[in-house]
Amino acid sequence: MFARREILVTYFFSSLISVLCAQDEHLRTRINIEYGYHFLSFRGDAAVSSLKASSPMHRLGVGVGFRNYMVLAGFNYSDFRVSSTGGIDVNNFRAFFSGADAQLRYSFRSNNGLSPFVQTGLGYAVFSSFGDRLDAQNRTYFAWSDGSLRNVTESDPGADASEVLTRDHSYETRLNSGRSTLYVPFSIGASMKVNKSLSLFASVQMQFLQSDNIDNSTVQSGWDRMQSLQLGINFSPLRSEKKSENPKIPRPDIKRFDDVDFDALFQSDEDSDGIIDYYDRCLGTPKGAPIDANGCTPDSDGDGYVDFVDSEPDSPANAKVDKNGRAYTDAEIQQQYNDSVGLFVQVLRKVHKGSRPFPVRKYISIETLKLYEELEILHPEWKPIGVGNDKRIPAELRNFDRNNNNRISVHELEWYLNDIFLHPEGAKERLDLLQKAKIYVLEKQ
Repeated sequence: MFARREILVTYFFSSLISVLCAQDEHLRTRINIEYGYHFLSFRGDAAVSSLKASSPMHRLGVGVGFRNYMVLAGFNYSDFRVSSTGGIDVNNFRAFFSGADAQLRYSFRSNNGLSPFVQTGLGYAVFSSFGDRLDAQNRTYFAWSDGSLRNVTESDPGADASEVLTRDHSYETRLNSGRSTLYVPFSIGASMKVNKSLSLFASVQMQFLQSDNIDNSTVQSGWDRMQSLQLGINFSPLRSEKKSENPKIPRPDIKRFDDVDFDALFQSDEDSDGIIDYYDRCLGTPKGAPIDANGCTPDSDGDGYVDFVDSEPDSPANAKVDKNGRAYTDAEIQQQYNDSVGLFVQVLRKVHKGSRPFPVRKYISIETLKLYEELEILHPEWKPIGVGNDKRIPAELRNFDRNNNNRISVHELEWYLNDIFLHPEGAKERLDLLQKAKIYVLEKQ
């Protein structure tokens, strides 16, 4: 009987989902799918206060939202246990509870991202309850006036030899089966949007059951009720707009192109280089300049200056060139480096001292320093910067000077860094020392 009613509840729930989803084709609405996790507590006849259930309730719902309203069809299921130290059959039970409901939610608009809401409706549930009347050895519990549980009644002739029993909470005794009830859910909560389709919500819910038999007790008048804290997620995958049956599509105004000669426009060659503009990849080529098949002036040496204006169209690869495309000689590079201005660095000025230039060698890039060191290998006659003065490398940095020339090179700094990765012992202290060496090379050497 219980299984049959569960099938009916599932059918009722599925039918509501189908009806709600069908409405989206005709109304300016949005479909919502949500899941809720309830932290349950139960209040029945013998409970002085609400008793916390040991298992949660799960809720799956599908709804249609329009403006501030949402109509939801939901399915609830829980297998919860309620236990207390007093009483045998009333406060200690296990209940299988499943139900379907339809609810209406109204959300209050808010500018801070949170949307408070109230929600209520009507539902139908089926339940079965089980009690813990026997211990692990199938001995019946009997409550004594001293609050203990014994294997015989307190008035039994053999009460003096009774045994104290301990609950095993196995809930083996069926109290009722396949009972059903209507219930009225009422919730107060708030939701918060994560993005256009996803939102999170939390609410406090009370379910007023139209039954007094969940705990199998009718000692006190009044219906049982379940209250919970619900946390959930709402997803809105479908959105529809009410569209006009006969949308007006604006027609293009083709009369304004009557005086345009499209053939002549397609054959135009603005820079007169013989390549029509449609295929020309380099528009605006100077008149008389040689071009390739794409309409571009070639740059044979790749120095950024086209051959047409390049004073030295065959400069060495990756050479430093001047504004005329001519490669600097090694001697010119050395002079520029020693001057600390011009080719290698930007000219900085001391504003507070009349804006006069000053040497800024420490701002030279690492790539340029490495280039200069490679040139030094080719030109041993060059005197390295810093060798001619009386300054010696600080004692803590002398290990960086691997070739003992009283100068730390960028390559020697790189070697030290690679050695840290290969031998990471004491890496933090060695990295601090490497930082000091870099400052010495770039600012003092």
